[in-house]
Amino acid sequence: MLLGSPAVSGAIFVFILAGPIYNLITRRIHPAYVCGVLFYIAVGIPARLALGATPAWHHFVHWVINR
Repeated sequence: MLLGSPAVSGAIFVFILAGPIYNLITRRIHPAYVCGVLFYIAVGIPARLALGATPAWHHFVHWVINR
């Protein structure tokens, strides 16, 4: 899969959205959460895609698995 297991991606989004959802229920969403989620979407996903395709990343992952 391109971004990993759907369960892993779902768990990441659950943790990212837990704070804003709690704030929405109890009061208002803090601007830092909005900036953080937008930053993750703008930078995190493309960075994972770009990094995951490099031979250096594959070498590192094989090293960690075989350690």
